[in-house]
Formats: sequence, C-alpha cells, structure tokens
Amino acid sequence: PEEMGYDPTVSRVLEPTASGKVRASYRYTVKNMNTGATEVFQTIGKPVSEASASQLISHATRMWNVRRVIDDGDGNEKIGNDGKPVLSEQTYILKDLWQEHDAKLETEIQEDIFSHIGYLARDARQYFLPIMHDGLVECGGAADVTPICVHDGHKSRYYRSPRRVPRKHVRTVFKDYGKTIYELTDFKSLLQGLLGCLRGKFSRHCTCWAFLMLSSALNYMRMAGYVHRNVGGESLIFCDGVGKLSSLEYTRRYEEIREPEPKIVSPFDPPFPPINYITTSAQGTPEFMAIEHKDASLFFVPRNDKEKPQASFVPNFLHDVECLFWMYYWFLYFHV
Repeated sequence: PEEMGYDPTVSRVLEPTASGKVRASYRYTVKNMNTGATEVFQTIGKPVSEASASQLISHATRMWNVRRVIDDGDGNEKIGNDGKPVLSEQTYILKDLWQEHDAKLETEIQEDIFSHIGYLARDARQYFLPIMHDGLVECGGAADVTPICVHDGHKSRYYRSPRRVPRKHVRTVFKDYGKTIYELTDFKSLLQGLLGCLRGKFSRHCTCWAFLMLSSALNYMRMAGYVHRNVGGESLIFCDGVGKLSSLEYTRRYEEIREPEPKIVSPFDPPFPPINYITTSAQGTPEFMAIEHKDASLFFVPRNDKEKPQASFVPNFLHDVECLFWMYYWFLYFHV
C-alpha cells in the first residue's frame, strides 16, 4: 500500500460537532530525529495551505495548525473527563512536503544562515519560525523516498520539465503559531508583520522609493549568501504582530544556482499557449513574484550594457524584497 501512496503515519479522526455533524481531523505521527521518540499531532481547522498538494508536479506541500496529542505515559492517548482525547494548549504549525532528495532540511538551512552571520544570529532568530521537529518520514522502518520521478522530457517555450530526481518525504513542526496573509483582516497587522521581515528607512540616494536594509530575515539571508526564491502567502507567518519567515525549501546559496529559472506563462499573456503547456515556475507564488523572476529575464539593464551579451537571470535579494511590495498591494486591493 505504501508504494501506491498510502501513508501509515497519517490517520483520520471523526469528531461530532455542536450542530450534530461530523468533522474530520487528521493525526500526523512525527519522529524526533535526535531521540527517535515519536509524537502525534492533530490538525485544528482547515489547512493553512494546500494549494500545491493537488498538483502532479510540485512539492505537494500541506501546512496545518496542530496540537499535540497528550500521552498517558503508557503509550496511549490520554482521555479527558468529556471522553475526548486531551490535546496540548499550545498550537503549532505542521508542514508536510516532498523535497528533492538532495535538498537540505529547513533546520540545516536555518543553522547555516545563523553560522554565517556570527553574533547577529541572536537577533536574526526572532525573524525565523523556530523549529521543534524536522526530518524524514519513515514508512515500514525506512525513509519514505520515491523512485526517480517520471516525466516526458518535453521542452518548449511554454514548458520545461523538472529535474528527474527522487523525492523525499519531509515533515516539520514549528513551535510558533500564526496566520498567513490570506487570514489577516486588518491593515495594521499586515504592516506590523511585514516589518518583521523587512525593516528599513528611505534612502536619499534613490529617485524612487527603496529600502535600505537594517535588520530583517531577508537581509540576514543576504548577508549569509542566501536567496529565498519563494516569498509568498504561506512563507510569511504573522505571529503576535511579528512577521516570521519560513518555507526555506527553495532557498539556495548564490553559488548553487547554476542555470536560468524556468519562465512563468500566464494563459492571459499573448501569444496564448496551448493549455496543456501552461505551467508555473519550480518556485515562487505567481501573484507575488518579482516581474524579472516571473519572466526569468533581466528587464532593467544599464543603458551602456544593452549591446553586451545578456547575462543569465539569477534571482537575488531584491527580487525577494519585491515580493513584499506585491503582497502589500495585494492586501490593499482585497482588504482596504
């Protein structure tokens, strides 16, 4: 069954509601990679994010708000006086996804960023989601890794197949609990959250508005030589008025990005491509992506350099910052 996609570490729980209906929740078993002990977390409400879970070629990422199922000390769940399992008061965020087999875990990326910025890591940690558990999912005593992904290898101006690599099943539990931009309803909360990811001041040397980075999650990543490449609705979590960065699975060091990014194609952009060739980039949220990143090309080339051979596009820190700009305007349009 596991080879056909069945995951024995996830189970469904049916609970009666006050209205007499039945509500489905899910329990995820998470193994502590350091101690080997397992803990069970139960989902609360609807998924925080599951947009890519139904896509055939994606990381199939799901994010949930969860609470830990309390153990009675004998390996069984503790039952309360109301006859229901006892859950922790603390709420966490659980992320379940399939990464490329050679990709680093989010814990490894965070620690590498902190190690490259020295004493600044003490301040930087408050702008990243703290991790409680992070590791591979095990099925039948072995790591849950797919065989080589099958694809047709087709390439065209509208489509580029992903790399033919195995995927590994990764599950991460974050200690903090918060909301995504899609769940916010007031403008003040948005601004307070964005300041956690981007704090700055206007630069008197610019003809248009720009931010001079002082201290932020994205700027700390830049100082460590990293670019995020996936700043979007689910990667910025608003926790008690502070925006914290997560979803580092697409994060890379600059020297690790060796080829141009695949181009985003919209069905509304001429020439209108065949629908079966419309695709999205390997990373990024199209609604919030920097326009150069979305087109995988450089738009703003200095006048003196236009006759020189065009350099390959590589996403950088400013493309990450531009995503915050589009998130800001998206919120203005839909909520103000």
